[in-house]
Amino acid sequence: MADPRQNRRWVYRFAFLGLTVVILYLRLLPLDSGPKVLAGPDLLLCLALVWTARNPEYVPVALIGGVFLLTDFLLMRPPGLWTALVILGTEFMRSRTGRGIEMTATLEWALASVTIAGIILANRVVLAIAAVPIPPLINDLMFIAVTVIAYPAVLAFSHYVFGVRRSLVRENRNP
Repeated sequence: MADPRQNRRWVYRFAFLGLTVVILYLRLLPLDSGPKVLAGPDLLLCLALVWTARNPEYVPVALIGGVFLLTDFLLMRPPGLWTALVILGTEFMRSRTGRGIEMTATLEWALASVTIAGIILANRVVLAIAAVPIPPLINDLMFIAVTVIAYPAVLAFSHYVFGVRRSLVRENRNP
């Protein structure tokens, strides 16, 4: 007989993929033809961090890697750089949530804020080392700010719409 917990994991994995497709579709639509004044938040990064912090078995590393590598190709970023940094960031969040310490939403937001800033600034450093032209620092700082501000909204959306809650029991992860 099928294990209900395993079925639930697969439902959430497909929900994550569906949300990814929706976010990418909206991001690729040519909605504004004028110059961008303010960069929008990286909702996909927020989604990956929220789901990893809340219930890590819903978003395995391979799923995150595949989704963000596809995003790199579609958004014409250097392939693999953003993916590797996001994997490092989500694994950092995963390691912090698996310690059995109860994290409040405020503490989770603070940890995610540091992770978001670290990912974006590490991306900037690697691009600078590779001598790739990078935008002014203020653009990345604004991008960090709007992404950090969007995190609680993504957290609330995931919690209330999709029911992504913290797993109470940490299972043995050996297959």
